[in-house]
Formats: sequence, C-alpha cells, structure tokens
Amino acid sequence: MRVVVFVNAVIMLFFAALMGLCGLFFSDSAMVFEDAFVLVGTVSLFLAIATNHPITAMSRNHTFLLTSSVWLSGTLAGAVPLLIWGMHPADAVFEAMSALTTTGATVLSGLDEAPKGILFWRALLQGFGGIGFIVTGMALLPMLRTGGMQLFRTESSDTGEKELNTAARFAGASLAVYLGLIVLCAVTYHVGGMNVFDAITHAMTTLSTGGFSNYDASFGHFASPFLHWAGTIFMALGAVPFVWYIRAAYRRKFASEQVFVMFKMLAAVILVLSVWLVLRSGRSFFDALTEVAFNVISIVTTTGYATENFLAWGPFAVAMFFFLTAVGGCTGSTAGGPR
Repeated sequence: MRVVVFVNAVIMLFFAALMGLCGLFFSDSAMVFEDAFVLVGTVSLFLAIATNHPITAMSRNHTFLLTSSVWLSGTLAGAVPLLIWGMHPADAVFEAMSALTTTGATVLSGLDEAPKGILFWRALLQGFGGIGFIVTGMALLPMLRTGGMQLFRTESSDTGEKELNTAARFAGASLAVYLGLIVLCAVTYHVGGMNVFDAITHAMTTLSTGGFSNYDASFGHFASPFLHWAGTIFMALGAVPFVWYIRAAYRRKFASEQVFVMFKMLAAVILVLSVWLVLRSGRSFFDALTEVAFNVISIVTTTGYATENFLAWGPFAVAMFFFLTAVGGCTGSTAGGPR
C-alpha cells in the first residue's frame, strides 16, 4: 500500500507545483493559489516522505487501486484553490471532478467576470484529465515503468503494443501528440481572433473534449465562423485514438476502421441535419452546416460546447441529438467513447 500512497502523494505534489505557477502568473487570484500551494504541498510532501521506498512491481490489485485512487486524490487537490476562492466544499469537489473527468458539467455562473486564475485552473484540470493520470505518469515518472503495461491497461483501452514496445514509450508518444495538438489548436484560435488567454484555455478544453469555457455563453461567445470550424475540427481530432496518430507517424499507416466509421457517421448526420435546418429556418446552407457541424461533433465527442440552442431546431433535431449523446468518440481517445 505504501507505493500506492507514495504515487498519489507525487501526483498531489505535481498539482501543488501547478498551483504555485498559477500564483505567479495570475495576480487576480495569487493569494488563493499561494495558500493552496502551501496546504497541498505540505500535506503531499509529508506523505511522500513517509511512504518513500524503492519502487517494486505492483500486484494487479494494487494497479487497480492506484488507477482509481489518483482520480480521488487529484480531485481533492484540484478542489483546494476553488475552495479557498470561496466555493462551497461540495461545489468545489464537483467542479474539480467534472474538470478532471472531462465531464464538463459546471456549477459556476458569471464566468465572464470570474478571475482569470480560476478560469485557467479549471481549464488546466480539464486538460490534465483529458490525457489521463496514468498516461501522464507513465510518460513523466520513471518509477512507474516497472510493471508499466499492466498499470497502463487499467487506464487506457488502447495500449499501442504493436506501435511501441513499452507502455512508457507509448504513453510518452501519446502525451507528445496531445500537447502538440493543444499548441496547434491554441495558435489556430489566436489567429482566428481569440486573445492569448482564451486561445490557451479553450485549446485545453477542446482537445480534452471537456468543454469548459470562460464565458456563460460557452463557445457561442465567439461569433466567428472561422473559430466555429476550428473548434469543430479540433474536437473531432480529440475523438481520434492516440494510437492512430502514433501509427501514422511511425509506420505511415492511416487505415482505421473505427476512425473511418466515426467520420462517415458524422458526415451523414451533419448533412441530414443541415438540410433539415435549411428547410426549417431558411438559413443559408453554409450557415446551417457551420452550426450543425459544431454542435453535432460537440455532442458526439461529449465536449459539451454550444454555439446556440439546438433544442429550437425542431423535434427531429432534438431526437437526433438525444441519440447522439450515447455515441461518443473512438476508444483510446480523450472523447467519451466506449471503453
């Protein structure tokens, strides 16, 4: 059990370090993050010291316990800044868990006036949760390399064993792909008109397919077809399994039945709903296609962004969206696909 507690303590130390950095960069909530840094850092440091010993191979039961427990310890650590900021304890834990699991549900309102530090922390938690604790740990923590494939299988349904010969290498490659897509998304958003802060935060919540936004109007705050199409594309990219990117990079193999089926299904649904919206509302086809593509992919990938109230598109559209909520993205991606 000591190794399980030790790894949880290291995860919490990592969160404490992020809190310290947020305190340095965001003056509007510096005291919040400084207090959280001291509290979480002290507790996790003492736990790490008390349980530190040479890491040995873990049993299967321990790997399952570790995979489950890091979500709880990460949530509790992630909730501390929100709690110090003034949220109710239950709300703070809910918000942190929603962020880390990329569920995207929120209890916050008045986001337009919220401190930038808090908004960034929510997006950061979601970005971190999108790739997964074990994937991040396997890539960054050498101590997890022992028995790594067994541990990795408890977190990811797609191990990429045929692409790279160790779980650590596959996790590192997945992390590189994920961060690369986030950077590319942020640059695209900034070119499309977002300020740097919005571009970075929305890039993290887009690729994690979590959907936290800095505004109560969600992505609809940005009345730009370019940004809507950029969001559509990057949400779809977040629903593609990491192993596909790695296979394409290492072996130049692009064929994937589940990716092909997902995009074929998305294209068919978007086309049908676009025609329906044109006939119902009299919009131009491009405008209808833009809105339908964004909202359909947001629902299918479980991102949860919205540009407008699609419930007003009529009963046929409502019925379609109801069934699309159960689809999800590809397995092995950040989207809510079947495991």
